[in-house]
Amino acid sequence: MKANSNFSLRNEILRCLCRMYPFQKGRFRVMMFLEKILERREQLIFDLFGKYKFSLNLNHRDLESSFYYFIPERYEHETQRYIKQVVQENMLTIDVGAHLGLFTILLADRVGPNGKVYSFEPASKHYEHLKLNLELNKLSQAVPINMGLSHTSGRARLILNERSNAGHFLEEISVNNNVPQKQTAWTEEIQTIALD
Repeated sequence: MKANSNFSLRNEILRCLCRMYPFQKGRFRVMMFLEKILERREQLIFDLFGKYKFSLNLNHRDLESSFYYFIPERYEHETQRYIKQVVQENMLTIDVGAHLGLFTILLADRVGPNGKVYSFEPASKHYEHLKLNLELNKLSQAVPINMGLSHTSGRARLILNERSNAGHFLEEISVNNNVPQKQTAWTEEIQTIALD
């Protein structure tokens, strides 16, 4: 993915129209209407939390297009408010299921250059995007880890949500299971690690 070529003027105009919509009620309908003419591509946001770049794949509807259309700072705003109140400079923090790195970037901003953020993302496609977003912002205090957190270290099957780009879950792989496990486009075998 090349960060410098990830800009579409048409998408940016649609984003501005959606953000200018003056009412909270009806925003989702506006987004769904505009999404039909959205140019499907990699796209950069240049103002995440007022100062960070954030790459999104607009081929993925739902979560990523809502990040693009609406200010990402509003996503899980209670969680973001909690992070801003509790996380301080030089802390060690963990982002579990980091996805594209929205919370990782917020945590890295809060802990500063001398803090540390361990960012776990088991899905390989999200992990690559997470790394890109950290590289775009030169956040060396954030360490991306391509593993899932579980109660045990080992292997597991990650079941990817077919309808959304989020909401995946783990399924244990049993050594004694005689039934062959079916591998599909919506599953991925991953490495897991116990946090403790």
